[in-house]
Amino acid sequence: MPQLKIMKVRPKIILCFTLIFVVAFVASSYQAHITIESSLLSSGLSDMQIASILNEVGILVGIASLTIGTGAILTMLWVSSRIASPIKQLDFQLKSLQVGKKLRTIEIKRNRIDQDDEINDVIYTINSMINQINELEEEKDDRLAVITHELKTPLSAILGFAQVMQKPKVMGELNPKQEKALKIINKNVTNLKVMITDLLDYHKLDLNKMRYEYAYVDIPKLLEKLLDTHQKYMEEKQIEYLISTPGKIYTKTDRERLEHVFDHLLLNAVDFVPQKGGKIEIGAQTKDGEILCYVKDNGIGIPVKKQEDLFKKPPPDRTITRTHGGRGLGLAVCKGIINGLGGKIWIESEQAKGSIFYFTIPIRGKNEKID
Repeated sequence: MPQLKIMKVRPKIILCFTLIFVVAFVASSYQAHITIESSLLSSGLSDMQIASILNEVGILVGIASLTIGTGAILTMLWVSSRIASPIKQLDFQLKSLQVGKKLRTIEIKRNRIDQDDEINDVIYTINSMINQINELEEEKDDRLAVITHELKTPLSAILGFAQVMQKPKVMGELNPKQEKALKIINKNVTNLKVMITDLLDYHKLDLNKMRYEYAYVDIPKLLEKLLDTHQKYMEEKQIEYLISTPGKIYTKTDRERLEHVFDHLLLNAVDFVPQKGGKIEIGAQTKDGEILCYVKDNGIGIPVKKQEDLFKKPPPDRTITRTHGGRGLGLAVCKGIINGLGGKIWIESEQAKGSIFYFTIPIRGKNEKID
């Protein structure tokens, strides 16, 4: 936001008025000196007496001019600073407004001397604009939520039927072409559903409006469900899949959000492992009072210099995600969700040696019974 020019103009105005005052005072003093000298010359006083009187008058005029000039400058500085004070506050508050978040209306403390209608009009106009922007943002949020919900509803039905049709006991045996087509449908619908969810979640995270619904979650069962969901198109790529959990792990968390994070990391791993001989390990364990979850793959890995920017919003380098049909907001959304759940997320990776995405979530209600 550009800096208001008033602070740069004010010193120039003060200097200008000061110069005008000095010139006017010098001119009037000179005129008074001539007048006094003429009067003294006609009074019959000696030259020495006239010189002495003029010298005293000059000293008094000099002292008076210095006093009056200093007082005028200080008064002008005080008055101008009082007038400029609300403009300074306005400048500061405008700079403090954060784009992407709900904007606060501007309130400025006023002095008696600066309570002019022009500044009030400016503040009123700015606050009216802020209220309009906030209303538009809320309307946009509501529309985005409705659109994403309407898009996800048919996708869920398509994905459900595609998964059911792949089960021979339900729909019978499929020929190779049918099976291949269903795998493509299943994978692309899953990716599309994740991207739509990302769009809404990214917007919520950016506005600090993400809400979490906590319930007890059986982590090993959640991982088994992920295997069932993604197994078909992992088989197509001949990926070896392993679930690693040391036993029962329960916690109270947001199941849907947690599953969304696992989905992202798993789909990324599927994208980056080799076409043949790919390996993915997904697991969880309790460690230091937290649940440590991870998704490990033997894919192409990520260079160290790119790892720092990996979770930024949006990722500055989209080359890899474009190449692999990527979900540009995915890892940024994962970080936002895990942070919101009270954990943290990071990566350990080496180029050509695979990657491990780790994240933690707190253990909540571990001594309570699970229904």
